[in-house]
Amino acid sequence: MLLPSPKAQLLTDLENVFAGEPWYGESVLTILESISSKQAMKPLGGRRIYTLLLHMLAWRGYLLRQLQGDADYDIEVDSALDWPPYQGEDLPAWPQALASLQENQRQLVTILRSLPDEQLYGIVPRRKFSFAFLINGLIQHDVYHLGQIALLRRML
Repeated sequence: MLLPSPKAQLLTDLENVFAGEPWYGESVLTILESISSKQAMKPLGGRRIYTLLLHMLAWRGYLLRQLQGDADYDIEVDSALDWPPYQGEDLPAWPQALASLQENQRQLVTILRSLPDEQLYGIVPRRKFSFAFLINGLIQHDVYHLGQIALLRRML
C-alpha cells in the first residue's frame, strides 16, 4: 500500500476535520452550523462560542499569512489578536464569522495544494518549528476548541 505524502496527509486531515467525517465525531463545520446566532453570542462558563470561533480564526489567519510569506505578521499569546474580545457584536456577526471561516479554509487548502513539499519543512519566522508542525498544530487547535464549543452547545 502506498502511503500519502506528508502534504497530502495534512490536506486530508485539514479537510476531514473541517467538513468531513473525522473519527472523533462531528466536523468543525457540522457543529458550528448547528449553532444559532443567539446561541453563539450567549455567555456560558466565561466564554462565548462566538469568541472561541474568533480565536480559531485568529490562528487560522496567522497560518495563512505565514504560508503567504507575511513574515512580519505575528500573534502574541493571550493578546487581543489571540483572543479577540467580544465587543457587543450583534447576531449577524455569527454568520459573518462562519463565512470567514469557510473562506479561510478555502484559502488554506488552495495554498497548501500549491505549496512545494520542501516548504513544509521550512521554519516559521520567529518560531522554532516547521510549517508542517504549525499546520498539524492548527488542526489539533481546531479540534481542541471544537470540543469546548460542543460542551458549551450542550449547556444551551
